[in-house]
Amino acid sequence: MKKVITMVGTSLFDNCFEKNNDIKEHYYDDYNALKEKRSKNWNDEIDSIKEIMKATKKWIESERDKSNISAEIKSLVKLKEELEDELEIYLLCSDTILSKLAGEILKEVIPSIEDLGIKNQDDVKLRVIEGLQV
Repeated sequence: MKKVITMVGTSLFDNCFEKNNDIKEHYYDDYNALKEKRSKNWNDEIDSIKEIMKATKKWIESERDKSNISAEIKSLVKLKEELEDELEIYLLCSDTILSKLAGEILKEVIPSIEDLGIKNQDDVKLRVIEGLQV
């Protein structure tokens, strides 16, 4: 088993908004309002977080090719092909709400992506690096 560490950005949301105008119309303002907020403010923004999470997951479910939903997934699929081994994945998030939110969604979605062959939910770990800002 190979350990893979990947930083989590917001390409998941960029792709979602690009491919689904309905989601962009309804949630883009909330998304922008969260851009500069730190993960320590998670509970203060929980209503917006839940709405964006719900809409993003719904979009992911509708996507036929899940390997292209985010840069992280695309990279992991390529690594899986190259390494030809099982993966233990560490998702490292910056200290922002949006990075943590993307990480939480990806952590949940990764085991369902067949190309990655993750058999155990515990093989995907999420870490928010306090103070890390990109």
